[in-house]
Amino acid sequence: MNYYNNDDKEDLIAFEIETLTKLAKISKEYINLKTDDDNKNNEIFERVKQLLPIVKERIAHFCQHQIVEDLIDYDIDKTKKVYYCVKCETTFN
Repeated sequence: MNYYNNDDKEDLIAFEIETLTKLAKISKEYINLKTDDDNKNNEIFERVKQLLPIVKERIAHFCQHQIVEDLIDYDIDKTKKVYYCVKCETTFN
């Protein structure tokens, strides 16, 4: 039995995408902070590394991507064209 109408379901999906996107950002930041080899061998670090692909997969499954094109300056006189989803911030090549 379905207790949600379509608007509720869309709101729940949007909330899950937003939450997972934040979790992915925090996980990436945590992984990037761990530069010392001793820290990279701890259990929390390994769990975060295992969690990140699962989170990304779940985002990709639920998000109805709204892809935009943007230019990013990566040098003083060089730019690169990038594509990303404005909802979940997933990047595409």
